[in-house]
Amino acid sequence: MIRSSGKLAPRRPTPGAKPVHRAPPQIQRTEVPYALCRFPTEIISVILQQYSSPHHFYLARLVSQQWADAVSGWHSLDLSGPDVALRVNDGILRTLLQKLPRLVRLNCAGCSRLSDYVCLFVGQHLGTSLRHLNLRYCNKLVGHGLMHLSQYCPNLEELDLSFDAKLEEFALRVLPLVRLKKCSLAGVLLLNSDVLESLAPSIGASLETFDLSHTNVTGRVLSTLAQHCPTLRRLELRGCLRLDDAGIQTMKTPWPSLEDLNLAQCDKLVDSSLEHIAQMLPGLGSLTLDGCVRLGDASLRALGLYCRRLVQLSLRYLPLVTDEGIDAAGREFRILHLDGCTRVTDGVLQKLGAASPALSLVTVLLCPQVTTSGIEALHESRPTVNAQRSHNQTC
Repeated sequence: MIRSSGKLAPRRPTPGAKPVHRAPPQIQRTEVPYALCRFPTEIISVILQQYSSPHHFYLARLVSQQWADAVSGWHSLDLSGPDVALRVNDGILRTLLQKLPRLVRLNCAGCSRLSDYVCLFVGQHLGTSLRHLNLRYCNKLVGHGLMHLSQYCPNLEELDLSFDAKLEEFALRVLPLVRLKKCSLAGVLLLNSDVLESLAPSIGASLETFDLSHTNVTGRVLSTLAQHCPTLRRLELRGCLRLDDAGIQTMKTPWPSLEDLNLAQCDKLVDSSLEHIAQMLPGLGSLTLDGCVRLGDASLRALGLYCRRLVQLSLRYLPLVTDEGIDAAGREFRILHLDGCTRVTDGVLQKLGAASPALSLVTVLLCPQVTTSGIEALHESRPTVNAQRSHNQTC
């Protein structure tokens, strides 16, 4: 007995019968509203400003030819989002650059799958249009492609290579520094004072901001940059643990153009270091000294004597600073951070309220000798001052 499997046997074609052609199933398509296709180009640009992911640009190109032209002329692409950065590789980036040939700003921060070919693709497809390039945390970059940026991107103004741990020394020597206005090499461990001295002659006069935080430069960095970058305005040296007094004392040329200096967490600095810095940098308007635990009132007296333009000062976690030093530092402060200065008392707030007409913000978090009454007294004399004593209390 033959048991049936329950399945129907395929029907055999009848001899001489004509084959039946079945129409393929119709795909349901979403119709784009006609009005959406007729937006003015300015309106489309405003809409595209709300999106920056590759997926959104791809969908926008499908709306109409007008939208596709607007996407092709788009000027900014941000690939740094957590859902995008880990997926972008060399092939995806090359396809995107072919579709967006007029990019002015490209942010690839955190795209850890990109290799040195990214610089070649950027140079070939963007060329003279590119102004800003962010390759922060692109850990596969060794630096072989950086010479392509010098060759193909003559108008590049901002370059961020922060924390690209595999960058080699030869790559630093071919950086396109001549025309840059802003450059960040923070966290590049191979960068020391010797390498910087070899790079300095190639730095152009247009450089305004230089970030060397968390590198191995010593105190000689100030002398080197003062000689080769006389127009530099902002210098970041946060966490440069080798910044020492002996190197700083080698600076013999005044540097009046520097306006913003960050020396946070440079814990080898002493009072004599800052006294020399104050004499050589009379144009400072903003100074950050957070965590420089060896600095005391003598440093602040030097600032008050030589840096008359200082309006923003950050002294977080300086246990040796007292009211006397802050009073001697200056009277024209707009922003003053005193968090963690355990010797500061209510007296300094009273003096600031009486003698600092431009003061707008003062923070005294984790200052045990500053009381609520001191903050209230400051607020009575200067009602517009934002005084913060704790994260939940603002007067």
